Amino acid sequence: MKLGFVGVLAMAASLFLTSCNPCKDVVCNNGDCVEGDCVCNAGYESDDCSAAVNAKFSGRYTLTETCTTTGNDSYAVNLSPDATSPSAALIDSLYREAFTLRLAINDDGLAFTIATTDIGSGSIRTTSAGTSNADGSTINIDYEFISETSAPSESCAAVLER
Repeated sequence: MKLGFVGVLAMAASLFLTSCNPCKDVVCNNGDCVEGDCVCNAGYESDDCSAAVNAKFSGRYTLTETCTTTGNDSYAVNLSPDATSPSAALIDSLYREAFTLRLAINDDGLAFTIATTDIGSGSIRTTSAGTSNADGSTINIDYEFISETSAPSESCAAVLER
């Protein structure tokens, strides 16, 4: 009789603890469940951590920029997710140069930087963190072109819109 009572008590406790687990039916694709909510790994977002943060930056954008030396300009650029990291995207033709630059996306999924990158005639880097709206359709970048042959460097402010 004692063994039966202990068994029933253990089964009841097991059912109670299982039904109180807030993560019981939560699936977190690229993260962990904490108190019933997904906490995403770096580079992922959404309720179930299934969306790579770089996916929202895919597409053709119209870039409108104002530069200290060359003035105002508007042209098309392409952004694409970097296949090597969910926390990075690629942008081509910034400053009308035929090079692809890598955007390192911050953990918030909205801010990013471009490390100093050689592009042949000089180098490009962000001068402050670039920003994006939540869906990636509008991006602001302040960057600098550093020429190998002429001084001074040129600062540019660009708005990209999809």
